[in-house]
Amino acid sequence: GYFLTGPKKDGNIRDYATVEQLVVLASLESQNALLIEQQKSQGERLTILNTLAIKQMRALIDNPSVKQLKGGALLE
Repeated sequence: GYFLTGPKKDGNIRDYATVEQLVVLASLESQNALLIEQQKSQGERLTILNTLAIKQMRALIDNPSVKQLKGGALLE
């Protein structure tokens, strides 16, 4: 993942993330909070969140609406 292989840059990861990565990160933070409330162990959360991140990234990368958003078409 990014934390193990990503570039060594100063600042917050959000400063260097793609639109897709930011969307997935926000989702994972929310899901992690729910899993903590359900008293899932760190290992369980890691497995669940990793699977979720992969599914979400695949869906977002191929989503034409996200591509339009990145190009600014939806913001005009």
